[in-house]
Amino acid sequence: MDIIKKILPTFLYIGTECNNNCIFCTEGGYRNDKSLKDIYKEFDKIKDKNSEINLMGKEPSISKDLFKILEYANQKGFTNLSMTSNGRMLSYIEFIRKLQCFNIRSFGITLVGHNSKLHDSLTRAEGSFEQTVNGLKNLKDLKIPFLINIVVLQQNKNYLENIVQFLLDYRPRNINFLFAIPGYDAMDKKTIPQMTEVIPIITKLIHKYKNLIIGSVGFPNCLMGKDETYNVQCLEASYNRTTKINICNECKYDCGIFKSYIDIYGTDEFENVLPIK
Repeated sequence: MDIIKKILPTFLYIGTECNNNCIFCTEGGYRNDKSLKDIYKEFDKIKDKNSEINLMGKEPSISKDLFKILEYANQKGFTNLSMTSNGRMLSYIEFIRKLQCFNIRSFGITLVGHNSKLHDSLTRAEGSFEQTVNGLKNLKDLKIPFLINIVVLQQNKNYLENIVQFLLDYRPRNINFLFAIPGYDAMDKKTIPQMTEVIPIITKLIHKYKNLIIGSVGFPNCLMGKDETYNVQCLEASYNRTTKINICNECKYDCGIFKSYIDIYGTDEFENVLPIK
């Protein structure tokens, strides 16, 4: 996972709308007012033409300006593009082929259930599971690499291994367990699980499925203990959404704890945690 940390792509927010209505969404209250000109300027500021540019934000695949953005990126010499998506539009294989023509080379797909009952109840979009899974099948058939982001919630925490098992047939490049950042709709214990409860489940799966590349995203490294090398901090940690508690002053990392998480659970679970030095 140290290697993965070193090759994280540059993320560029382009999405303005979404075709899901996820109960764990952290962007529901975020309004992306970027104009096309603003997005073009962001590409202009990126100096390394060989770096991977990941298009994300709400649901980028349904952006009305998607192909204008891709055309501009290609004209500027960016040919290693990826997309973070819920995967629903990827159920249309011709759409994927068109993306390939604009140098979209890989995808990060969010999946939160191993069946439609669980997944659709969390996306609040009937039929979303079927479309996302058809998208995974298309990616596999076209031999396009993709990773899976599993957002860990109260509702799916006991089914994480079921989701991993379900994914085996689709051969994702790697699987990430994402910390559900409290915010917007997800602001209570009904949706946000306690980290010390779910981290043992995640680390067990990391070690059980050693033939897969499994990691975690967004959990405080100190709670990961000896497995902290499998953990990557998420983008939101750098947006003034975290705070430091006593243990942070002795830790070699600078991740902190999400303020909104402390609002729900406090800091008691960190009292006996050792800092990483």
